[in-house]
Amino acid sequence: DHEPGILQFLLERGGVAAAADSRLVCERVGFVGCTSKIDGEGGAIYALGAAEVRLTASNFTNCAAKKGAAVYVKGGDATLTDCSFESSSVVYITERTAEGELKTKRGEGVVIVEGDNTGQLTIDACRFERNLGSSIVRIRSQRSAVIRNSVFFENNLERFDGAFILPLENRNEILSVAYTQHVTFVDTRFELNRGVAIVAFQLFVGSFTIEGCDFIHNTMFEHQDGLVLIKQVPMTNITVSRSTFKNNSGSKALG
Repeated sequence: DHEPGILQFLLERGGVAAAADSRLVCERVGFVGCTSKIDGEGGAIYALGAAEVRLTASNFTNCAAKKGAAVYVKGGDATLTDCSFESSSVVYITERTAEGELKTKRGEGVVIVEGDNTGQLTIDACRFERNLGSSIVRIRSQRSAVIRNSVFFENNLERFDGAFILPLENRNEILSVAYTQHVTFVDTRFELNRGVAIVAFQLFVGSFTIEGCDFIHNTMFEHQDGLVLIKQVPMTNITVSRSTFKNNSGSKALG
């Protein structure tokens, strides 16, 4: 049972809200048409400060939010296993620029995991299909991420962002070696998506590995250089092995 205020909070979040230091476990749960109505974070699942979020054999369909159309995790670790994310969309955001002009852009992330010393992400045997947004999965943390045995199929991406966006910002702080990250893609397929597959921005330190992955029939926007873009990432060991780049349209496979 919940107090009326708590229940209303959960309803306006669209699905499940996890409190600080809690552990959220969902197994064989369907989330359909969930939309965040408060500040636009976490259409189906909103976890702020939760110690752990574990999702297994669950489906997210037609969910929407400004950030994290399906899942938004801040300050905790997340493990997604055998889940599907389909036809979810990141809605538009209208912001005022420094010059006072209003600018409209699409929000970010069907799945978002962010944090400083937290935010380790594991995605295993998941499928992301026909989602819409400026990115599909966004990681903003100083921990490691493993994506394996998963499929990204017919996602429509806007702007510069790709299917996977690795750390874009950490309050512009220079990362210490103590916060070394390791990101690994294993046996994952990117097929018939529109936009860059993987983007790693500055302040990314550690190892970047693509092993046994397939990039097939993806289409990049005319201003995009490659399916995998590694930008301003000193001290990073980049390894690509047993992977296939086939029938993609763009100026190069790796940027």
